[in-house]
Amino acid sequence: MSPADLALFQDFKRRSNGGIQLAIVSYLRDKITRGELQPGTQLPSLRELAQLWGTNFFSVKLATDALQEAGLLSKHQGRGMFVDQPQAEAISRVGIYMSGTPQNRQNFIAFATQCDLLCERLDARGIDYVIWRDSRPAAEHTGPPPVMRQAITQKRVQAVCGVNIRRYDMRWFGALPIHKAFLTANRFPMPSFNDMAAELRVQGRQRVAIISPEGQDCTWSFVVEGFKNAGVRMPPRRQRIFAEAAYLERDWSELGYHAAMELLTASPRPDALIVYPDNAVPGVIQAILQLGLRVPEDLQTIFHRNRELPYFCPFPSMTITTSLSDMADQLFASLVGG
Repeated sequence: MSPADLALFQDFKRRSNGGIQLAIVSYLRDKITRGELQPGTQLPSLRELAQLWGTNFFSVKLATDALQEAGLLSKHQGRGMFVDQPQAEAISRVGIYMSGTPQNRQNFIAFATQCDLLCERLDARGIDYVIWRDSRPAAEHTGPPPVMRQAITQKRVQAVCGVNIRRYDMRWFGALPIHKAFLTANRFPMPSFNDMAAELRVQGRQRVAIISPEGQDCTWSFVVEGFKNAGVRMPPRRQRIFAEAAYLERDWSELGYHAAMELLTASPRPDALIVYPDNAVPGVIQAILQLGLRVPEDLQTIFHRNRELPYFCPFPSMTITTSLSDMADQLFASLVGG
């Protein structure tokens, strides 16, 4: 199938507020719901759309990822991106998938809270649900657990939601023959990187460092890309980007502590430090206090923080504030509509 003609997408216009990513989501969603893009239509590549709209690949990728989560687009490696078939069956019962392994020591409080919030929304709508907690060893995550496969095959659920999906689950989860929604770490609703970058420039911060996990596709950190696209320079020597294997086997706070000690004892020392996710922040705070650094005089910090899960911070810090409630709303809307 040939991609849709680029001329179909020339009427895109940036909105005056809300950012380019939200504008792309709204634009493509409208074209799909109005029938201008029919199910099965192949879209141009992400790079072609980015060039046509005068924006960056990263923003187009995140926007189309959001539409994929909403069930409006599907992406197939080596084939391209397509308008998905519309959901035809009413949702009366959904399955919630929580990925993990026996060796995984990561702090899952945020995921458990998000699951609870999603269940509250399903209860309020009168929709039944089942939760699958997958504790198989990582090497066995080549497909859904048997109980999940059986529920889908027997049509005992009409949709599935991945509240917590590991990298090794992505291929099989994306191929499930059922309506699905998922919200991975690099797709959380985020505040504007531009605003935080502007504040760093006002403060004259020149040596910005970052601690972050790699992206879901293992090629980049979405936090690094977000700040870079906003004009913040972070050379590789000031980046500590953790592979999934590292943070599945070790505690995030421990990783944050050791990464911060490495960065903050280097010469010249960074004058700003970005930390994502919030699980790593307590360890970073410990390192800063141990080194006797003053915040923000010696070091400006930008810490990720979930609104529902606060942590103690003894000094003023800028925050990348997200909301588990907003994430649950996004998942719910992707599953059954607003």
